[in-house]
Amino acid sequence: MFCRVCRKHKQKVVRGTSQRPFIEVPCVRYRQDVLDGHMTSENHKTSLRIEASSTRLLTMEHAAIIGGFQCLYWLLKHEVAHHTKYPALLDLGKMLGCDYFSKLKIDKRTNYTSHYIIDEMVQILGQVIEEPYLKAIRTSQAVGLEIDETTDVSVIKQLDIHIRYLDNEGQLCSQFLDMVAIPDGTADTIVEAVRDVVDKKGIPVNRLYGLGTDGASVMTGNLHVIESK
Repeated sequence: MFCRVCRKHKQKVVRGTSQRPFIEVPCVRYRQDVLDGHMTSENHKTSLRIEASSTRLLTMEHAAIIGGFQCLYWLLKHEVAHHTKYPALLDLGKMLGCDYFSKLKIDKRTNYTSHYIIDEMVQILGQVIEEPYLKAIRTSQAVGLEIDETTDVSVIKQLDIHIRYLDNEGQLCSQFLDMVAIPDGTADTIVEAVRDVVDKKGIPVNRLYGLGTDGASVMTGNLHVIESK
């Protein structure tokens, strides 16, 4: 019989045998007084204090990360500049008593407020929010795409892709799917971008029945009317 806590936070041998029961070697005496003696020993008490301290630190780190995601989500939902306002919002939380936010800064060079980390957190939030929609889309009996070209503030071409699908109750739903940057607006580029998004999101192409566009030739091709024979 071993003591899990004492083996995890094993203290150095000060005096006596180096093969201590419950720690280095199993205890084979199952009497109550032997168990009580180990539980009241200084070695066991010290191990318990270390375990409680490490558990508290781990809990604070988890709370800090969860709180950081919640703050970032609030900024995104209210369309506030998250790169510049996120550190300020965390500082406000610390001023209001959320001391665990200090755990987000590990050292001078490692913290959870850099632009790189914030971008990764945004991607994680997007995946968590998107997953229930993608699950419903993948099980839908019929889906259709809506695509359009646009530009961002730096005049970089982007392709805006929405999807319409039937849910389990037969209701028509519309959902934003992705926004991808494209080098040009040619038909081949648009087709390749749509294929990449469909593959990445796991959209069932065998149940893709519709395509909605603005009617531009790069979207519809040179045949505007298709006659059935």
